[in-house]
Amino acid sequence: MILSPYYDDQGTLDGYEFLIWTKELSGYGHFYVWRVLNNGIYIKDTLSEITLEADEYLGDGLEFAAFPIESVGISEINSGDILTLEQHNLSKQTYNTFLAILEETEWKGGIFDSPPANFPSNISNNGLGVFVVTPVVTKNIVVP
Repeated sequence: MILSPYYDDQGTLDGYEFLIWTKELSGYGHFYVWRVLNNGIYIKDTLSEITLEADEYLGDGLEFAAFPIESVGISEINSGDILTLEQHNLSKQTYNTFLAILEETEWKGGIFDSPPANFPSNISNNGLGVFVVTPVVTKNIVVP
């Protein structure tokens, strides 16, 4: 993983993006979330701001070289900050629940929307919400 600078049209540093080199696991059914922390604090902390991906959109067994995963604006960081990229491996149930939450909250507003409904929950006794435990891989990098 590297932190690659990106610039605006005038050549001014606008931020950095995380580029990764990886090979997607063969077979479909893998679901991912990437999150970024700055000095141990999440930069994006709501579901609508984080990157969700399913391997059905990434491709089966593909290798990715310098694949952009996340970006961080220059206003969010300072030289010497420690950025951490987390990769979470989600279950299909959790991924589908996250999509259902987004469908009910963020992706609404059209005249053809269906009536609001509760999203799937994995909380017992008819509780609403989702309890998530995921394996996570982290990489740290210092902002130049």
